[in-house]
Amino acid sequence: MPARHFDIVFLADPRFPGGTSTALATEIQAAGRAGLTIALKPVRSLLLGNHRLSHPQILAELDAAGATLLGPEDRAEARFAVLHHPMVFDSYPRTALGVRADHVILVLHHPPRDGDGLSEYDVRIIGDTVKTLMGKRPVLAPVGPLVRAQLTACNEAVLDEDWHNLIDVDDLPDLTGQKPPEGRFRIGRHSRPLPKKWPADLATARRVYPDIPWLDVSMLGADKAKLEQKYGVLPKHWRLLPFAHGVTNDYLSTLDAWVYYHDPQWVEAFGRAILEAAGSGLPTILPRHFEPLFGPACLYAAEDEVADVIKELRENPNARRLQARRARKEIRRRFGLQAFVGRLETLDPDWAQLRGGVTPAAPVKRRRAQGLSRVMYISSNGVGLGHLTRLLAVAEADPTAPLPVFFTLSRGAGFVRAAGFPCEYTPFHRGLDVDLRAWNASLTQTLLEAADFHGIGTIVFDGNVPYQGLLDFLEMRRDVRSAWMRRGFWREGHAQALQRAQYFDLLLSPKDFAQVLDDGPTAAGLGETSAELPPVWRRVPGPTLDRDGALADLGLDPSPGHVLVSLGSLTNFDLAGLPELILKGILAQGRVPVVLSSPLQQDSPGKKKPAHPEGTVERAVYPVERHLAAFDYAVSAAGYNSFHEFTANGLPTLWVPNEAGEMDQQEKRAQFARLTGTGDCLRASEEMKALAVLQRFDSDAARREMRSRCTAMQPENGARAAAEAIHALSAMTAMRDRAPDPKRATAP
Repeated sequence: MPARHFDIVFLADPRFPGGTSTALATEIQAAGRAGLTIALKPVRSLLLGNHRLSHPQILAELDAAGATLLGPEDRAEARFAVLHHPMVFDSYPRTALGVRADHVILVLHHPPRDGDGLSEYDVRIIGDTVKTLMGKRPVLAPVGPLVRAQLTACNEAVLDEDWHNLIDVDDLPDLTGQKPPEGRFRIGRHSRPLPKKWPADLATARRVYPDIPWLDVSMLGADKAKLEQKYGVLPKHWRLLPFAHGVTNDYLSTLDAWVYYHDPQWVEAFGRAILEAAGSGLPTILPRHFEPLFGPACLYAAEDEVADVIKELRENPNARRLQARRARKEIRRRFGLQAFVGRLETLDPDWAQLRGGVTPAAPVKRRRAQGLSRVMYISSNGVGLGHLTRLLAVAEADPTAPLPVFFTLSRGAGFVRAAGFPCEYTPFHRGLDVDLRAWNASLTQTLLEAADFHGIGTIVFDGNVPYQGLLDFLEMRRDVRSAWMRRGFWREGHAQALQRAQYFDLLLSPKDFAQVLDDGPTAAGLGETSAELPPVWRRVPGPTLDRDGALADLGLDPSPGHVLVSLGSLTNFDLAGLPELILKGILAQGRVPVVLSSPLQQDSPGKKKPAHPEGTVERAVYPVERHLAAFDYAVSAAGYNSFHEFTANGLPTLWVPNEAGEMDQQEKRAQFARLTGTGDCLRASEEMKALAVLQRFDSDAARREMRSRCTAMQPENGARAAAEAIHALSAMTAMRDRAPDPKRATAP
């Protein structure tokens, strides 16, 4: 593949949650506004481990700048290569970086030693690694004076000026004219929830965040448990708020001043949060060691002087306004976006003359990675088509990706092929009547052969329990990136399977409309341990049929009303006489019950079909979404796909949960529908209530209200977000382990 040419290529791990990623996003923004041609080579470093998504601001700025995302096999040449964070490059990649540049800059977002003088990384070793990978030794670019001070004896080339974080002040709220509430004064801070980003002891913390009757103290990015571990009982006047993306501007707008003091063991390389606070026009109070970096943009005080500075700001509004204006002006002058191209021109004056007066290019959509190997979607067997359907939803959401391959244990492989995707099928061990250990060994070998044959670089597994054969495959093919997509509402008995997440690079956790009721093991497995997505369901390509078209396509008489009945195979859960009672109740309303039989039953000719009351019709349709307009309402099991598909399409539904121990907690989804008025719930133990509950669905007004409640939920389909996460994972160049992994426990 020939090399592609750019002005600048950034090499970085885009999954950092804080200032490193924000700094990278801002540099992409600055380069885009300057009309430079830009690429990002994402590197999956060992520093962050697994299970993180790319920072959303980086993806947004790549889109805005029309930048190119380089895949593992893409090659690029550039005038400048900017490598962000030294510890990303403290090991070698599994594949060649494929980037050559006239100038290689290594941005040091982190100091080589911590506050106790203990080594964090060796600039010489990392310089050797970069030289081997890129053909030349990097020039070190410290982000601030505290980092620069640790480089005096390193014998490496260092830029004359610090590579400060930059910021677009116009993206920040302008708080220079904001007045404190009558009689109150509000201070705050925001940072990641690392204990060392807080004062060393409680006595110091009380001095810099004092308890004064007229003072309100809030802290964004506070982990209460970690602070209690550090300090013990926390002061009651502290209002603690969790760390979150995208809320900083709103939070800063609630403050009158900003105060940041940290543990002496922490070396603050730069201080992105300081930039945001001072740039917004908040008087910002800091320890004096920050003064060489931020100058007159901030106020500086010893810990026992902070309360007096706060009091002065409250009692002297003119001084406060003057400092607010000075702060915003200084941040714009020192750290504005205009500084970025100036840095590059200083590095390469010839390039500066060649550029001349380049007009910034019009922004275009981010150019997706080209050098990507194929993705293989792997689904478990299950008792239906749920896992396979969810993977189809994701594959169909990204038509520009290389054609993926499916590998399934489900007998629904034919539906995948009908959707236009290659699909390999292997039965589960029960279907072959073979020993589980032997089957897992065979699965490993089959996956190895399939990965080689199809050129697979990434696998995505959807299932409750990753098979040992799959885990062994991942151990043998460390070059293959991996994701596990799993929905929530697990029962406690399944919690042990979550330990198998350690084998995967990314966890994809599609949320549930009923998420608030999930109190099982998966409820605690979100946040940083997995990538939380909006609910995922399949939107079938092509137009949705209206009522007449759907009825005609199903071969149904348009005159009576019709009710979709989809209770599943019932092979693992006995509803006793409830299904027949439901069918008779529908018939008594003058409607036709349309029993949705599993298309997989056609592959089981020996299986006896249940007898239905006269007047019932049966249809084997997959997928059913295009035909939902044919039905007045539905009676359905509360599986993940049906629940989200029917609710998103506004179909009033009576949910009859399958409560088998091996299933997810469908009863919670059914209860949610009852609580929110989007449907109703009928459990197997509630047979005596069946006719009364059905009677509610006979009311046109009640069904209109249910449809209205469904519409009000305004559901977002997470299939596209899942596809983007998989694309970003596939584009990452993985780093090799620095040393052999500790022995991992074999999954049962």
